Amino acid sequence: MAGKLEIINMALGHVGVDPVTSETGSSSCNTFYDNTIDQVLTNYKFRASQFRAKLVASSEAPVFGYSYKYQLPQGADQDTPHCLRVLELSIHGHYYTVTNRFLETDLTPVSILYAARPAGLGNMDANFFDIAAVELALKIAVLECGAKNARSIRQDLRQYLKFDIKPVAYAVDSFQTVEPDQRHTNEGVFLAARRGFRRHQLSSQLEII
Repeated sequence: MAGKLEIINMALGHVGVDPVTSETGSSSCNTFYDNTIDQVLTNYKFRASQFRAKLVASSEAPVFGYSYKYQLPQGADQDTPHCLRVLELSIHGHYYTVTNRFLETDLTPVSILYAARPAGLGNMDANFFDIAAVELALKIAVLECGAKNARSIRQDLRQYLKFDIKPVAYAVDSFQTVEPDQRHTNEGVFLAARRGFRRHQLSSQLEII
């Protein structure tokens, strides 16, 4: 089962450094590891790191803008881990904003789907580990390889992340949930990602003709 050690060794491999045998074997990786994992879980959508929670309204209303505010999950237990990012409200179409760990909206009551770090990484898919390793490698490159060598390494890693990993991760995510208005579009999203959007370009050309 992949975990912290595997992410660390994948990151070290990306910058040309030998693997370590323990999670504490690389000081540079340990410096950036926790921040990197939270960053990846915040910036990308992985089903295994998504949770639902019914929020409790604050006794104080927002100063202006919205009628209600709700405290976001603080990680009091494993069922409601610390909220990294609000993904959606239980009722679509309502406006909201997040300010100082409170969600403000005119909707009441409120339940949310949100991103959080799970208790363990065992249920995360392979795309998560690939992305986390590259993001960690980007952070440790200077410490491990020096500023001069790190420049080209980081450039290659950014290209790898952009063109090889992200399209597949986004395509896989599109198949994890099918909303009523997505039933006929997911296949097109997946094929577009795998084919470099050639299908969309061809469609545009045909419309012009």
